[in-house]
Amino acid sequence: MKRLAFVLLALAVACDSTEPSEPAPDLTGAYTLASYTVDGLTETPPLVRAALWLSQDEVGDRSARGGARFQMRRTGYSGGSMSTSAGGRYAHDATGQMFMSLNRIRFEGTYTLQGDTLIIELFSGATGRTGLTPAAKITWLRGDSM
Repeated sequence: MKRLAFVLLALAVACDSTEPSEPAPDLTGAYTLASYTVDGLTETPPLVRAALWLSQDEVGDRSARGGARFQMRRTGYSGGSMSTSAGGRYAHDATGQMFMSLNRIRFEGTYTLQGDTLIIELFSGATGRTGLTPAAKITWLRGDSM
């Protein structure tokens, strides 16, 4: 009887695992910015235009990684503009975790993919979960870029 209880308990724990049963989705594509929020301020095109290119080149059982490029142009309220671009790598898993390094700045956070809409909530700071500060919530639309 004790052995049966142990087997049932082990089976219940195994079934309650948070490990995903599906592989990480393929995020490859060109994305255009729909909106981003930093410090409670949300901006959208045409004030800011941005593109993100993700190219998955490594796939594991439940994670994937690849190259990332980012380009942004922001028009100021006074009519001036600022442009920036960055390149690097990204990794994501099937649980919704994402890591990105652009121009040697490391970000980590979460992502959700709903159809062609990719929402990334990034944090920046020290390695590990403690000490991270919210950096941005960015909504991207997969399709033509800038």
